[in-house]
Amino acid sequence: MDRQAIFYEESRRFEFVMGAVALYWRPGPASLMRAQLDRISAVAALTNVTVGVIPLCTKVADVWCDHSFNIFDDREDAQDPFVHAETLTTPVNATDQADVAAYQDAFRRLQDAAVTGEDARQLITEASRSL
Repeated sequence: MDRQAIFYEESRRFEFVMGAVALYWRPGPASLMRAQLDRISAVAALTNVTVGVIPLCTKVADVWCDHSFNIFDDREDAQDPFVHAETLTTPVNATDQADVAAYQDAFRRLQDAAVTGEDARQLITEASRSL
């Protein structure tokens, strides 16, 4: 939970996108999943956080990414953005700006396919009820 304190620093901005199927993935018991979904919903309500969920059937996602990634773009310290991707065996950091630009484009396209705000929270709630 200490790591999550950063979400409450209003000077920072966070944007997340996930496929709705991630809301139904069960790596643990239902009680754990309900707690996880409740936490996602609570964080999504923060004014400096946007949580996007790509619905299973109602939107077209014209980009495919078979691994998660994070784009770190901290404008306060003027560092160049970089991408951190988790693979099955090894984490990878991409610093080449052409690679970063490709991930930024993919993220924007995934954002376009996602719903946010109350629509996203409704999908999270539905997933929690399914448990």
